[in-house]
Amino acid sequence: PFPQRLPHQFRHELSCRLAFPLGSSFAAESTSSSLSRVVRINRSRPTRGGDHIPLVKRALIPIRNAVLHLASSGHGTVAGARRRASGFGAISDYNHAMNLRFTKMHGLGNDFMVVDLVTQGVDLDLKRIRTWSDRRTGIGFDQLLAVFPPAVPDADFNFRIFNSDGSEAEQCGNGGRCVARFVRDRALTKKKGLALDTAGGRMHTRLLKDGKVRVEMNVPCLKARRIPFRPDLATEEGLSYRLTVDGESVAFTPVSMGNPHAVVMLDDIDKAQVETVGAALQTSDAFPEGVNVGFLQVIDPENARLRVFERGAGETRACGSGACAAMVAGNLHGLLRSRATVSLPGGDIELAWPGKCSPVAMTGPAASVYEGRVQL
Repeated sequence: PFPQRLPHQFRHELSCRLAFPLGSSFAAESTSSSLSRVVRINRSRPTRGGDHIPLVKRALIPIRNAVLHLASSGHGTVAGARRRASGFGAISDYNHAMNLRFTKMHGLGNDFMVVDLVTQGVDLDLKRIRTWSDRRTGIGFDQLLAVFPPAVPDADFNFRIFNSDGSEAEQCGNGGRCVARFVRDRALTKKKGLALDTAGGRMHTRLLKDGKVRVEMNVPCLKARRIPFRPDLATEEGLSYRLTVDGESVAFTPVSMGNPHAVVMLDDIDKAQVETVGAALQTSDAFPEGVNVGFLQVIDPENARLRVFERGAGETRACGSGACAAMVAGNLHGLLRSRATVSLPGGDIELAWPGKCSPVAMTGPAASVYEGRVQL
């Protein structure tokens, strides 16, 4: 059942070893080179955009199944066979000591652990994510981004977003830029323009010549049930609402970018009580699923400053979807034009929004910090 020739593109980093006997008996535990033949199969590196990993799956599954079958038929132990099969990454369900490869990335200081689950496999449980997110004893990140094969034919990839506390987010603009860069760097595609699906909808990305990434986000939505937001628990003031939280009356504009946002407009965000007001709004009954709270200071019609307190992560250096929500709120209030630069603690994001029924376009950097492996 073993292929005599392997496709040329199987030449990336992960080396998978299986021991096969030269005689008729099978020794799953054998490590002697005189008794066994070693077959190496490297993880697929696609040669065409959108060409993912079905070939490597087809090549590896029969090999793994043959090993387990032989072991369970008395030609060795199942435990031994499982250890031999443990290098198969996404193909192996039996790997108890597998190293998961990841890339640490950031978009303006909003940092991520990005994992390729197109060619690897792992159960992303709450405990594991929280362990990895710890900045003292783990890898440390605001969000974990898990990249999967597309679920529908007209998408290039699907990715899920997990906050540092293990909760799942619907959308992430900075994360979208980093994923667009990541799949190119990992040779999962050669395309410069991608359709990426998230729990909050689809985003379209494009790598630009200057190294930045342009992301076309969702069409913003102000409907309370879509945010979701309970207007009956707040006082309406035109486009804004007012709530008393933590003993303070706070006016905000609720916006959905595929995930919920509340934009608070201030004269000076340096004096904003970001942590206390942000946490209070997040836990308010007015936002049944929580909310990302943005504190916006408009400098002039084309420039603004922003700080964001994110669900499940606290204040971050930057928030792409939060910048988009701030752009929408500032424009609707007549304070920002259709093109503006929003400055966050981590740097600047260029935004464009023609108006209602149009998606928000965001342009900014996406940087890789380092690559690593974590033992599962």
